[in-house]
Amino acid sequence: MLTKGSSLRSLYYLSHVVVSFFMTPFVVYSLGDRLYGFWAFVGVLVGYYGLLDLGLSEAVQRYIPGAVATEDYKGCNRIFNTALPLFLALGFAVFLVTLLAYLLSPFLAGMTGNQEDAALFGKIILILGINMAIEFPLRLFLGVLASQLRYDIMSALQLLTLFLRTALVVIVLLSGYQLIALALVTVLASIPQKILTVYFAKKNLPQVQYDRKEWDFATARTLFGYSLYILVAKLADILRFNIDFVVVSTFIGLSAVTHYSIGSILAGHFMFFISSTIVVLLPVFSRLHGREDHENIKRVFFFANKISVYLSSFIGFGLIFWGRPFIERWMGPSYLDAYPVLFLLVLGFLFAFWQNPSFDLLLGTTGYRFVAAINIIEGVSNLVLSLILVRRFGLIGVALGTLIPMAIIKLIVQPIYVSRFLTVRYFEFVGRISRAISVVALALLCPALISIIFAAPDYRALIALSLISFMLYLPVLWFYGFDHSEAEIIRGVIFPKRIKSQVADSRGID
Repeated sequence: MLTKGSSLRSLYYLSHVVVSFFMTPFVVYSLGDRLYGFWAFVGVLVGYYGLLDLGLSEAVQRYIPGAVATEDYKGCNRIFNTALPLFLALGFAVFLVTLLAYLLSPFLAGMTGNQEDAALFGKIILILGINMAIEFPLRLFLGVLASQLRYDIMSALQLLTLFLRTALVVIVLLSGYQLIALALVTVLASIPQKILTVYFAKKNLPQVQYDRKEWDFATARTLFGYSLYILVAKLADILRFNIDFVVVSTFIGLSAVTHYSIGSILAGHFMFFISSTIVVLLPVFSRLHGREDHENIKRVFFFANKISVYLSSFIGFGLIFWGRPFIERWMGPSYLDAYPVLFLLVLGFLFAFWQNPSFDLLLGTTGYRFVAAINIIEGVSNLVLSLILVRRFGLIGVALGTLIPMAIIKLIVQPIYVSRFLTVRYFEFVGRISRAISVVALALLCPALISIIFAAPDYRALIALSLISFMLYLPVLWFYGFDHSEAEIIRGVIFPKRIKSQVADSRGID
């Protein structure tokens, strides 16, 4: 189930990349740089509403799996019925904030001198904000599905929404409609997912039933005791990843947001795709932690970390070596200023993904306080450096503001803490990761040489390069990157029927 869920999440993000490949140029050229920058900017602002979640979504995903692991279904009921009124209240708070933003939108005209922009901003905020308010209670049901490791269902529903939204966006833009229509189809496309999420959550954990008498103050205090640290981490994530658009729009302009977003979109696909293959481990770590199975926590962590290094390094390599010709062919030469942004962001994400399971390990156990602390330090540093560097280096300065603190935190600070958390000697911890990176360097040597020679702004050339590079990369990993037990696990994932047949035969012989 976990493998299926991870595979479907990867399929979702691959589909998202394919859709983005075709849709980004279409939407940019349909709206123009300024309106697309406006849409991206408003999208970032609406994303800030996620802070009003207060980290409860992650708290639910933290505690329900622990109760499931010990078959404490009464505890599951208590968590569910305590969290539901809280989510409803938070959804109402989102609605009030949305209404306030709409009522204050005319004030924006006085600040910008553009009445049309202010009116457009108010309408889009109202549409997307109400949709966000409705989604808040549904986060609890997503937490229920995650506790059952049903990432396959969650990903299938995301795929459904992606395809519906894409089809509706194409229709409205070809019909000559613009931003208001885009906001409306975003809401309409998500309706089936909302309904089906509730249905499948109830089906997969039928022991959980609504009962207002199950609300418990002590449980609420426990949830908030965890969620407040997640809230701090989310605030930090905004400073780390989303504040860049605000800095660019303020110091360079809305049109520059579009150029920055080209590099950011590609880097974002990289981040979400890699996370999709590992994020399913958070409830796994929670279950193991609930059973106090420390040895299996270490085993799962180091194997997942190796997979993360190998997968992220190849994709990061592709974005760095083929990103410039791809952008030139995809968006046109006028958008090549997005490549330095892509290069710097991908480099920072690589440093993070080389230890990506650390994040799920810490959130799924008792290390969430450390995650909140380092994220806020990284986020504040990102904001300060971006404000300083944007004045001199423009878009590159904003990207550098993201890269520098990320590199320091991920390469120096985080390994020290995680090695102690796992009760593993620091040099052993670093040595394991370094060995994996060394295998990657060996495996990417030939792909790097042929990419330097043959990379060109041509889709056929880039596809051929990626296939050849992958075929050169994979055998080196297989022969030098995994020990015997790890290779057997991978064979079991790729050929499950064959492995089961071999086990059955061996039992028959015995």
